[in-house]
Amino acid sequence: MCREEGGFIYNRKCFWVIIDVASLFTSAQAKEKCKEFDALPANIYDLQHFNQLLSYGREKRPGGSYIAHLGMKYDPTNNVLKNYDGSNAVLPDSVWSQTPAKRRFTEVMILIATDDEEGLGVLDISSRFRSFICETEQLSCFSLRINMETQIITCSEDSLTCTISCKRGFLDDGSTSFTLTCQDDLEWDGEVATCLPVECDELSFDGQPGLMHCTGNKYQNECNFVCASRKQLEGPRKRICKEDGTWSEMKPTCEGKNVKC
Repeated sequence: MCREEGGFIYNRKCFWVIIDVASLFTSAQAKEKCKEFDALPANIYDLQHFNQLLSYGREKRPGGSYIAHLGMKYDPTNNVLKNYDGSNAVLPDSVWSQTPAKRRFTEVMILIATDDEEGLGVLDISSRFRSFICETEQLSCFSLRINMETQIITCSEDSLTCTISCKRGFLDDGSTSFTLTCQDDLEWDGEVATCLPVECDELSFDGQPGLMHCTGNKYQNECNFVCASRKQLEGPRKRICKEDGTWSEMKPTCEGKNVKC
């Protein structure tokens, strides 16, 4: 959904820029606007995220330069960049478009441009912006779909890992269960495999004066036996393929006894 709405995913969070050329927003107003989407003003978490955000920002407004407000704060006294929650940011000095001497204010913005001057900067708290960037809380991958007749799913409390188990009598390529993990890009690291019914060895009724009819040789399939006229069936009339891949009962035979009418 994040990508469909024009954002991008990083570390299981959705980031997107809001550009409103007809309005000006203070940092407080930008925060309230993000809250309308169950989000907060964005942080930048590392250099890879910074570069991805710049690339994304250029695509949102090709050929143009603009400033977007972030949720981060700058402490000019101690030269410390902080995240929205007050924790120290972990970013190299190369992300700044301003020298330390010019960083005299607390509001953090990012200049998105097509030249070498783009990067982070600071402005006075009374500054107003036409653009700001929001981020969501960490999201989960889409719900996995399983075959309820053959599978059971159990997920961790944070929904980051899910184990799909085959029900009794079914296997996935010889295994009874498999685990999938939700990755940082909100894609599962694999697909839900198919749990197939266990197979039993094919039965034979050769050499017996009678007939065998089977619905198959997989779990819960059955074979029925009948003997020719004046022969008596010794053993079960029906055998069923069990969950462990063996047939129920013993092999029946047709004995040469006179059958009374």
